[in-house]
Amino acid sequence: MKNSEQIYKMFFTLNEYNEYINICQQEGFIVDYNRDDTYYYATNADGYRLNATYEGCNRVEIMIQTPKKEDNAANDTLAETE
Repeated sequence: MKNSEQIYKMFFTLNEYNEYINICQQEGFIVDYNRDDTYYYATNADGYRLNATYEGCNRVEIMIQTPKKEDNAANDTLAETE
């Protein structure tokens, strides 16, 4: 299975960070979520995973992972053995 991820380094105040998290929730990142003062992890209904961390000094790291997809080569090998 493969998935890809993109990492963004942003500059937000803590208040802007919290506003961003609220928008992410409104946009559907609410599945299996975990939230604290400085981090937020959640998945949306399509399987995209959001990890957002307020690192301090107005630095924020945001990582988005795409849903896991089956590796075509592995599927081809499996199909040949059946």
